[in-house]
Amino acid sequence: MLLSLAGREGTCHAWGVMMQTTTPSVRQRPSDRVRDYVLRQPVGSGAPERLPTMRDLAAHLKVSLATVQGVYRDLKAKGRITTKAGDGTYLVPAGGAVRPASARRKVFFNHIAATKGKESMLLGFLYGALLQIAMERNLRLEFSALDADHPEEEQVRALFEAGELDGMIIFPFVPCQPLIVACEELQVPYVSIHPPNPETCANFVTPDYFMGGYRIGEAFAAAGRERIAFLTAGGVMESSTAWAFAAGLQNALLETTGRVAVEHGRFREIAMRRKMLYDWLHERRGRLPDAIFCHRHALFEPLLEALEKLKVAVPEEVSVISAIDVAPDLSGTQAFTSLAMPIDEVSSAALEYLHRRMELKGASLPGVKVPVGFTGGRTTLPVENRVLGI
Repeated sequence: MLLSLAGREGTCHAWGVMMQTTTPSVRQRPSDRVRDYVLRQPVGSGAPERLPTMRDLAAHLKVSLATVQGVYRDLKAKGRITTKAGDGTYLVPAGGAVRPASARRKVFFNHIAATKGKESMLLGFLYGALLQIAMERNLRLEFSALDADHPEEEQVRALFEAGELDGMIIFPFVPCQPLIVACEELQVPYVSIHPPNPETCANFVTPDYFMGGYRIGEAFAAAGRERIAFLTAGGVMESSTAWAFAAGLQNALLETTGRVAVEHGRFREIAMRRKMLYDWLHERRGRLPDAIFCHRHALFEPLLEALEKLKVAVPEEVSVISAIDVAPDLSGTQAFTSLAMPIDEVSSAALEYLHRRMELKGASLPGVKVPVGFTGGRTTLPVENRVLGI
C-alpha cells in the first residue's frame, strides 16, 4: 500500500497505522530518526500499535531501507518491538513484555525437489546432520523449509517483513541466485552449502573439492596413468564443485608430470547415460582412458557396467574414482573408491558460520573449506590408495 502524505502538520496512513509527518531534525542520524519515530508511536487502549512496513517507513522518513532494517532488528532484539506472522510489527510499551532469552531463532532452508537415487540421499544426510548437531549443541534454532509451490525469493521477503526470518541455509543444488540476491538485499544472514558458482568467495561452507581433485591427480600420476578422463553431467563451469575438482586435478598433474592431458566427457541425459557411456568407451577402445574420475555418482555405476561389458579390468587396466553425491555408508558397502563426504564436519561448520553472521548482523565472511578424505579402494590400485590415504 502506498503512503498518502498530507501537509507538514497532517497525517498519513499506511497499513492502518497513523504516521506523524512532523519533519525530524536534519541533525539526527538516519538511524536515530527511525528509532525516534518508532518509539514515539502511541501505545495504549484505543491507539494504533501496529508499525508501518520497513519499506513504507523508509520512504516516509526518506532514509534507506537498510537503515530501517537495522533499527527494526535492534529494537526487536531489545524487546521493544514484536512481530506477528501474517499480521505485522508492533511496538511493545516501555516496561512491557521483552523478548525472552530463550527465544528461538528461525532458520529456513530452500526447498530441494525430491529425486530418486543417491543425490537425494545425500541431501537427507545433510539435513539430518544439521538438525542433529543443532539439537546436540542446544542451539535455539527453529528450522523450516520454504514452500516449493511459490517463488522462494518472494517468500524470503515476506518472512523478513513479518519478522519471521533470522537466517537461511541455502543448498545450491538447484538455481538459487534470486534467493541469494534477496538475502543480500535484505541483509539476511545466510550460509550456502557449496559456493553457488566458481567466482563466489564468501558466505559459503564446502568440502575442499580443489584439494580432493588435487589428491586424485597425485594418485593417478603415482600409478603412471597417462590418459585421464573427467566425466560430468554438464559443463565444468556450470558447477562450482566440478570446476574445483577439475582445477585441482589439472594442477596436480601439471606439478607431478609436467603436463595436463584430461579429456572431458559430458553426459547430461539421465535416461541415456548407460548407452552413452558404453558408446563413448567403445569409440575409444583402441586408446581407452586408463583413469576415469566421475564428478557424479550417478555416472559411476553405469560406467562400471559399460567397462564390464567391454571386458576392461578395473582397476588393473582402468582406475575409477567417484566424487560427490555418495553417502559414506553407500560407498563403503561396495568398497568403490570415492570421496568420503565430511557431512558432519560441513554441517557443524555451516551452523557456526551462520551463527557468526547472525552476530555480525549479516556481514559477509570469507568462505570455509572443510578437508576431505577418501574411502573404498576396490576400483583403484594399491599405489593410488596409499596416496589417497585409504
